[in-house]
Amino acid sequence: MRLAAALVPVLLAAPRATLADTPSDLPQPPERIVMRLDFHGVPGCSDPDPFVALLTPHVRGWDPLAPGGRWRLVLTVARRAPGYEGSAELHDPNGDIAWTRSFTAKPTCYALLDRLATATALRIDPPGAPPPPSPRCLSSPAPAPPPPPEPPTPPLFVEPATPPEPKTPLSFRFGTGLWADLISSDRGSVGLTLDAGVRYGWFSVAVEGRGDPPIGSTVHGNGLNGGSVSFARATGALVVCGHYDVLVGCVKGQAGRILFPGTFPPEPAALYAAAGIRVGVEYPVVPQRISVRLDGEVLAPIDPAFIEHQKQTVFQVDGWNAGIGIGALFALSRR
Repeated sequence: MRLAAALVPVLLAAPRATLADTPSDLPQPPERIVMRLDFHGVPGCSDPDPFVALLTPHVRGWDPLAPGGRWRLVLTVARRAPGYEGSAELHDPNGDIAWTRSFTAKPTCYALLDRLATATALRIDPPGAPPPPSPRCLSSPAPAPPPPPEPPTPPLFVEPATPPEPKTPLSFRFGTGLWADLISSDRGSVGLTLDAGVRYGWFSVAVEGRGDPPIGSTVHGNGLNGGSVSFARATGALVVCGHYDVLVGCVKGQAGRILFPGTFPPEPAALYAAAGIRVGVEYPVVPQRISVRLDGEVLAPIDPAFIEHQKQTVFQVDGWNAGIGIGALFALSRR
């Protein structure tokens, strides 16, 4: 009894264990990664809402996106004909890049965002990992006893195999354009073109018709020896082109007639034939449907036509013809 009475004050004086005395090297609960989204899109894929809708169901127990999230997720989408490509980049709270993933061209914007959402979910909430506890559990003064072990479950999300690239579509193309040309030593010309053709992959071929009305006349000589010259043009052409993204390079062969309406003394129509190159851009307004195009060309006439009056040349097709044009292109695709 005397020994027990002596030990009571010693036991009462011993310090009580507190939460602060818990060893710091115990396993810490997993962090809930909450991200603020930084989305960089392009026309046709500029809305981040489909990505948010695809990502959220893949994450268990918390909302992974918030405007004030400590982590930052940067999504970048680029146009890569005939579809889209993109990348995801995850920055930790210190601003360092913790993870990145990129995907090559997918046929649709939705398909690309689905791949990015799946890859991001696998990074922040991998299959088989225990879900992070709720904030209420993290603040409890004492940890709850661990639940009994559960049998392993198959992964919730498995990244699908890369689908085969879509077949290159065959498209039928119809276009129109307004052109301004330097064709003769007398003056330039303005003309309207209509064309129809086909494109397969990087290659296209088209036939083009063109008409240039007279835009004035030039007076030459004086009195009974004088006269005037005006000219118009009606031609057809074959245009064979190669395409790289929005850039176009072509070779062109053109033939037709130069007409001389209102010319005095009257002159018969003359043959016009030329060959050369054309370069330009085709910028899609509606992908694979409607494009705006801007072109420039340089042609070398074959046997340039001319008119003489009183042994004086009053009209001459230049040795080099150059022109610029703007127009629209409409396409119908068939796979």
